[in-house]
Amino acid sequence: MYIADSLANPTNYFIVYFLDSTINVKMRSSLQEDITVSLGHKFNTGESYQVVILRINDYVAITLGAQGEFANSGKNQEIASTLTIDFARNLYFGGLGLNNLATSPLPSELKQTGKTFFAGAIYSAVLSNNPEGNSQIVFPVNNLDRATAPAVPQNVRYGLSLTGGDTNSYLGLETVATAQTMNIVIRLITSSASGLVFILSQETPDQNYIAVDVHQNELRLHLPATFTGLTAPAMLTLDDQANICDSQPHTLVFSMANGAITTTVDGDIRSRQTIPVSHALRLMNAAQFYVAGIAAPKPDYLPPALQTGSLTACITSVSREFGSVTQIYDPTQYASSSQGLAFGCPY
Repeated sequence: MYIADSLANPTNYFIVYFLDSTINVKMRSSLQEDITVSLGHKFNTGESYQVVILRINDYVAITLGAQGEFANSGKNQEIASTLTIDFARNLYFGGLGLNNLATSPLPSELKQTGKTFFAGAIYSAVLSNNPEGNSQIVFPVNNLDRATAPAVPQNVRYGLSLTGGDTNSYLGLETVATAQTMNIVIRLITSSASGLVFILSQETPDQNYIAVDVHQNELRLHLPATFTGLTAPAMLTLDDQANICDSQPHTLVFSMANGAITTTVDGDIRSRQTIPVSHALRLMNAAQFYVAGIAAPKPDYLPPALQTGSLTACITSVSREFGSVTQIYDPTQYASSSQGLAFGCPY
């Protein structure tokens, strides 16, 4: 949200923006002090949030709904200040349209056109002119005039849609180093009853892999043998009735530690399976990380039972915690290393 007394070199402004997945407020009132408040919570998970921002003079606070996370400017609420802004003419949601960004008070990181437009959905916006909230202005975000606001998209989308089916599609993430303790979280929507959910694979030096697929609504883990002389791969059923292929949003969590894997679907623990010692996890220092498919040519050392076909899916977010390393992936930033995709997943 961008409110200012003028778009070029404003003297009064109140801006709400995302930077590195966190929400920030930047303000300058009649006291002419630049104030910035940041809430550390990461918002790029594809989930729904309610954020409340309170301003009393130069005191500004951000509160995150039920989570109760809180940050404020620390200014004295009793020192009077004003914002002299015509809300009817100078209020923007989701970006600044075709206006010049160079002279706006946005941080420099956001002054690139590709980074100034909000990727997500604004369900509602309400302005209250007192802390009790009994005098409100509800902004009609559902009925924007497309003739006067052409930069606002007709349909708000986020994530990546993958074609699946007969098309080899996949989300290709970075090369990673695995660890003894790993946690992988995938948020997706899919209509495919069979296909690859994710794979970590490394051809050299030892043709290693960790893969989870879905086969006729069963989630399964595939691992290579680790005992000398043993070649048969292992396949463990993680959830025999996963029911994730219903074109509805689902959150899958795979936690591997202490020789076991725990599978959680939409917050429900579905199983905790002991990984056989004969197929114990082996560390990989340069594993290729793919979701919902894998790039061709597919490695010939993968087991025949593994469903390597692509999911017809919408990937809204992926995150991993490998040992002490945590990474949250915005799928839209990995289009160049992916295939068979379209930007955005319709709500």
